[in-house]
Amino acid sequence: MVSDIQKLNTYKLTPMKNLLLLVMLALTSVITQAATYYVSPTGSDSNPGTILSPFKTLTKASTVLAALPSKGAGDIVYVRGGTYGGWPNTPTNGYAYMLLNNLKGTASNPVTFINYPGEKPVFDFTGVVITSTRPSPTGVSIFNSNYLNFKGMRFTGLKQITNGSGVSRGLELNNCTWCVIEQVEIDHFQGTAFFGSGSVFDCTFKNCDAHHNDDRLSADGSGVPGSDAWDNADGFGFTGAGNTSDRITFDGCRAWLNCDDGWDNFGTNGSRIWKNCWAFWNGYYQDPGMATKQPAGNGQGFKLGPCGSDMTGVDNLRVLQNCIGFENRANGFDQNGSTTTRMKMLNCTAYGNGSYGFQFQYYASSPGTILHTLRNNASLGNGAGAVNLASAAPTNISNNSWNGTVSISNADFQSVSSIGADGPRQADGSLPVLTYLKLSSNSDLINAGINVGLPFLSSLPDIGAYESNGTLINVPPIASAGADQTITLPTNSVSLTGSGTDVGGSISAYAWTKLSGPTGGTITSATTASTTLTGLAQGVYQFELKVTDNNGATATDVMQVIVNASTTNIAPIANAGADKTITLPTNTSSITGTGTDANGTIASYLWTKVAGPTTGTITTATAATTALTALVAGTYKFELKVTDNGGAVGRDTMQLTVNSATTNTPPVANAGVDQTIVLPTSAVTLTGTGTDANGTIATYAWTKASGPTAGTITNAAAASTTVTGLVQGTYKFALKVTDNGGATATDTVQVIVNPTAAATKIIRVNIYGGTTIYNHAAWNNWKPVSSTASSNFKYSDGTTSTVNATISRQSSIVDNGASYLLTATICPPPVLRFASAYASTRTLSIKGLDPARLYSFDFYGSSTASGNQTGYTINGVTRKFSTYNNKLYVAQYNNIAPNSSGTVTVTLTTTGSMNYLNGFTVIEQTGTVAGREMMSDAITDEGTEADSNASVSVFPLPFSTSFTVNLHGEATGTYQLILIDPSGKTVWKKEINKTGASLNETIYMGNLSSGAYILQVIDPEKNKSAHTIIKN
Repeated sequence: MVSDIQKLNTYKLTPMKNLLLLVMLALTSVITQAATYYVSPTGSDSNPGTILSPFKTLTKASTVLAALPSKGAGDIVYVRGGTYGGWPNTPTNGYAYMLLNNLKGTASNPVTFINYPGEKPVFDFTGVVITSTRPSPTGVSIFNSNYLNFKGMRFTGLKQITNGSGVSRGLELNNCTWCVIEQVEIDHFQGTAFFGSGSVFDCTFKNCDAHHNDDRLSADGSGVPGSDAWDNADGFGFTGAGNTSDRITFDGCRAWLNCDDGWDNFGTNGSRIWKNCWAFWNGYYQDPGMATKQPAGNGQGFKLGPCGSDMTGVDNLRVLQNCIGFENRANGFDQNGSTTTRMKMLNCTAYGNGSYGFQFQYYASSPGTILHTLRNNASLGNGAGAVNLASAAPTNISNNSWNGTVSISNADFQSVSSIGADGPRQADGSLPVLTYLKLSSNSDLINAGINVGLPFLSSLPDIGAYESNGTLINVPPIASAGADQTITLPTNSVSLTGSGTDVGGSISAYAWTKLSGPTGGTITSATTASTTLTGLAQGVYQFELKVTDNNGATATDVMQVIVNASTTNIAPIANAGADKTITLPTNTSSITGTGTDANGTIASYLWTKVAGPTTGTITTATAATTALTALVAGTYKFELKVTDNGGAVGRDTMQLTVNSATTNTPPVANAGVDQTIVLPTSAVTLTGTGTDANGTIATYAWTKASGPTAGTITNAAAASTTVTGLVQGTYKFALKVTDNGGATATDTVQVIVNPTAAATKIIRVNIYGGTTIYNHAAWNNWKPVSSTASSNFKYSDGTTSTVNATISRQSSIVDNGASYLLTATICPPPVLRFASAYASTRTLSIKGLDPARLYSFDFYGSSTASGNQTGYTINGVTRKFSTYNNKLYVAQYNNIAPNSSGTVTVTLTTTGSMNYLNGFTVIEQTGTVAGREMMSDAITDEGTEADSNASVSVFPLPFSTSFTVNLHGEATGTYQLILIDPSGKTVWKKEINKTGASLNETIYMGNLSSGAYILQVIDPEKNKSAHTIIKN
């Protein structure tokens, strides 16, 4: 595959080694069938490792793979999300809590341990107390393994040995080759997060994070915990004289808040390559709750040495490109020792470190200076200076920010704030996108570099880690669809693992398509790098992976899936369906069968009768679904036989019971509930039903049994129908239902049509100030400022009236604000906005009323001013309430007769500093003064006369289908609610029990005729109040 050729070119192997490696790749292209296993926090190591019965530990999965002849080559272990805990204080094997051992993948068939798509496994060691004397307890150790991919997990919280005799480690590679550690996060360990031991070759760490790691308990020879603290916890460590690791690559990794160094390569000679890596805030620690980070260990961002021996004549052992080291306690990039090699630093940036940006001060006695290569690097704001290059020969040092050809300052960068550097990565695992240390458009560092072989924009490279402008000469990406695969039925699904690489960019999209093959085969997710194929049939498939980079360039690769026929035919499974029961005279039935075949298809179906009466016919015996006819009483058994494409047979039977006919029970008819309507409504809906205990309803028939001549049934044969054209009178309609046995039943319903109710005349008045009126057709707007007398008001239906009003005094019009009490229900909220205010007693005279009629009045008072109560008095009866933010109380009066000149006078009194009037409603009640007095006499014997209106509120008014009665008086116990129509007749009555300070009772009166009604409320002490309510 292309990726293997890239690896050959990257490490510049000799021609003979190239040939040997190509031969090995060709030999490993014979792919064995890959297996998939699962690990879950809820699993068990006694399980088989399937998705439904997963393993509990990575160690168990590794043990199973290592026992296979393939040593796990091509196999995938999916690690489900969730928290893995419950660890013992001592690892079972002495040093590692999880051990992946002796796994042998190949270049085309690696062993893969990966997080389940969309899930994040977290291995949490918080609370583990290690007392073992064996040093370096380790979270996960990958040992003696080749071509292993380990991706998408987090390890946290493993403390060091309590006596300080050793440190903990997060992930260890030991004697491994060609392993890839990707998107792994290690934090809050007391020791080094990522560590290489022994001989580790050709391994890559990609998009990994190491942070918040320290060794605060480390002890020196005194054995006192903490006496040698803070110097043995790095983000990434390949250290030690015996460490022969070589060709290690770090790509897109971050290291921060590690108490010692971000990267430590002390005492090793092998080559290291860093690409696009960040090291920051190292040499500090910051525990939860600390406002600022505290100084700790060495604090080098990238500690590059010393080497294990003098390597001053060797190139490319330390190569860093597009890396940044910032705000570390010591240096951003540090040579660290005189036993060194030739460092190569290309397009890197150091900013805000405590000492130097680049520290290359040590040199051996011979040759005296070293041919380090430092080109296109930027350094600014470091405590001791930009660089210390005492050991560096000037030959290969040019085009850096300190070489004198450019000047550098904070203005060269879009941002010098590192906020967000430790933030979440992008969805594909790449580093966060920040403006930090990216060049401003007017920086003189742009195009000031020299071509060092890295991608660049515009005419020349920029100085620093990031390119800033120009047109990108886009290098197309490289697609890899993965290795070809072969499976054998009944296995009919495979996992496709694709990838894409892009020099100088990133992959933005993946697209899988089927190029050829049998009709079966479904791609479960065509837009992800890795996906699954299901429903494969025998044959050869080709699938193409297309990758698109962030600049729109594309590349494709094709892989092949061979699906072999099953070597042993598995018999199909027949399903004749559920047993059935029918009763004569019904003598037919349908039967529905199915057949499934794990390694083939169903070729034929055959139904036969195996038991039962002699009569009974199968209409189509060779169909999966067929009909049975001419059945008689008895018990039948029918067998379904299915045959697959390999000749194997499956059978199943079903039973059909035919019961003899029974005596027909007549049905039951229900014509629905009686109804009452009021003209002009002249139509009703009749909702009938019919039930039959031993059959079904065959027909419905509506007829008019009695009533006026007018009235039409729209659909007499339907269960529910409509009657139109009704006139005043009483109707009866009959519903007749007939069942499937011919039996019938009848029921009737009564419809009463009442005459049209008399219209109620209402006047509604809103008091306003300024130019803001209540723009509603049913309301009058009165501004009693220049004149305290109004013109004649209109009725709510728009007709004119003879009624007007005069207020004796007022101080001002108070504006409560446009958003005042928007949830009020006593009247529309805009009416409560303005109020006429006066400090002492005044009167409101409502004139032009009919002396022969009775009236009801509602007066509204509300203000933002606290501490005020307004009293409203008519005929010696006072209603008084607090007006502060009042949206509940209304002064209501009923059965009020005007004087002989048609005037009703209301006296407004003050408790506090002001009385208020926001508006009022006048309702002309139906009937005469004499008639109303008679009605009033008819209800007074329900209780003693008392004013309890202030303890009762009714809303909304008018209402359409329901209104609510709010009882907020002191009395608890049984209240009577009585509704009286305009003729004085009680139309509704109810008792309710009030146990607390307040009670809301909602009354539904949707069928009540429109008009004015009196609601009488009698409390437990027999005090009564009357309230006029209007039904729309």
